[in-house]
Amino acid sequence: MISNNSYYHGNTIYYNGISGEEYRVEVTIFAEDASGSDSRTQTFYVTA
Repeated sequence: MISNNSYYHGNTIYYNGISGEEYRVEVTIFAEDASGSDSRTQTFYVTA
């Protein structure tokens, strides 16, 4: 999943977890241009 020169990019990933269980999801976004690069990581907790 690579996107160039985009302000917005979305994606959906499905996981068949066990009903009632809590899962940790880590999302990392990375961007790079001629000036350098940057990234952000955010953690979410979801219940199946």
